[in-house]
Amino acid sequence: VDIDSPQYALSVNMGDPVNMITGESAVRVRAGERVKITPRPDPYVTIKGYMSGIGKGAFNPDGQVTRAELAQMLYAMDGSPEVEVTAGFSDVPADQWYAKAISWATQNAIVSGYDAATFGPNDPVTRQQMAAILYQYAVQRNYKTDAADPAVLAQFSDGNLVAPYAANAMAWAVKEKIISGYKEWVEPLGPASRAQTAAILKSFEENVKK
Repeated sequence: VDIDSPQYALSVNMGDPVNMITGESAVRVRAGERVKITPRPDPYVTIKGYMSGIGKGAFNPDGQVTRAELAQMLYAMDGSPEVEVTAGFSDVPADQWYAKAISWATQNAIVSGYDAATFGPNDPVTRQQMAAILYQYAVQRNYKTDAADPAVLAQFSDGNLVAPYAANAMAWAVKEKIISGYKEWVEPLGPASRAQTAAILKSFEENVKK
């Protein structure tokens, strides 16, 4: 059974009937069978040009976002200004698609490398890392960065897993409704998927970039 709804795409195999509701649609499937529910990405970020698909009409919502991709997204959000590509990182060749974005991000103190020679462009970004990077971007652009009490993270069962460097940023992101939890979890160490990142960037613009 395949089903489309305004919010989800659902693909299942049939078995003992159970009811599943996705967005504004419902389907009966059989218990014990594999069910995959994929959030349908908001078109906002693609319309704005912050993110694009991966070709052939696919967005890959479950794919992980890398450090280079996040730098490129924020660079696009900032209007893709002219930037001098520097040769500071041995793993960021000047002819790569992300070279300008990483140069812009490091020159503006939005994202830093692991050390003077290494950036890790292909490393996946965790949710707490994304919060820290967005917070730094907001600070550098004088956007809304009202202090948030890190104690707000105590509402989540895994709030104690937030690293000290990201505590203020994660609390700010939760307070400003940029990053939301999954019931009682905020998953600071979990990878940020492309679908999550699309929602986060939209919320950032609506709630912070004013």
